[in-house]
Amino acid sequence: MHVATTEHMGGATPGEEKAEEEEVVVEKMEGGEAVEELSSWIKPSGGVSVVFEMFLRPRHQELLDAFLKEAQAETPAEAMEDVEELETRLEAAGRSGFTTQHYGQLLLLARELGDVTALAGFPPRSDAEDSVKVAAREGYAAGLARARAEGSLDIAASLGPEVEAAACALPCESHFNVFESIFTGRDPNDRDALTNNFRRIFPAQCVADAICAATVLERLAAGDRVLVILGCGHTDYGFGVPQRVELGLQALKHRLQNEGTGMLEPYRGGTDLFEPKEAPAEVDFTEHAGLGAVRITSRCARLAASL
Repeated sequence: MHVATTEHMGGATPGEEKAEEEEVVVEKMEGGEAVEELSSWIKPSGGVSVVFEMFLRPRHQELLDAFLKEAQAETPAEAMEDVEELETRLEAAGRSGFTTQHYGQLLLLARELGDVTALAGFPPRSDAEDSVKVAAREGYAAGLARARAEGSLDIAASLGPEVEAAACALPCESHFNVFESIFTGRDPNDRDALTNNFRRIFPAQCVADAICAATVLERLAAGDRVLVILGCGHTDYGFGVPQRVELGLQALKHRLQNEGTGMLEPYRGGTDLFEPKEAPAEVDFTEHAGLGAVRITSRCARLAASL
């Protein structure tokens, strides 16, 4: 498993990746670079999915589907000719505090290309009982239980309970160290200065990470290349979504290998998250305020295509 983080898009293109058994690549990109990346992925042999962290599952998914299929809409009421119309409908459905126009270029390109699936990757934010609020109030396990009940976390049936358990593994202290430092500006390598500030909302962040990772895993298992648009706080130093995608892929690979050999040994990983490399000694966290794009691909997707 390979995890790499860079400030800008660079290095190998999808077609030039190392021919490893499986690979997870994480690269931060500017908006224009994300559009170029998506354009380069369209090939006759495979599907492409774009997961948007800021759209809410499952409430916004119907609107995203309708927008991408505008050309096939049977009635004017079903059609959405532009991003402004999509934004109006999202406003009526309730949103998560973002401007749709920021992602309009990607959405329009996805519709133009025609062979792209756009997916909402964030849990619903509706009332006091949504999974994010429950996690902040009652803890990580309660938040996950609520996510399953509300329908925003549902990969156990499609990929297996072990894959879901791996994607939803317990948060680790190193992740909280980075999470807290983003808010306080503390040097993340100075563990002695780590406070318990923001400890209460950390489980909510992890529930959101798990739900987004589960969405990504579903598409990787279907054989797609996956482009994920999300805030830097969900990716810094390999924590958050990339970390959970990698754990889920490990569990998925184990399941596929067992099915191929007839062996049904239990998967014993995924109980604790691995520890990515330490943060650099000096970090300017003001650079992490904006939204970026993350490319996550996996060789394991080829194995999973038969699911």
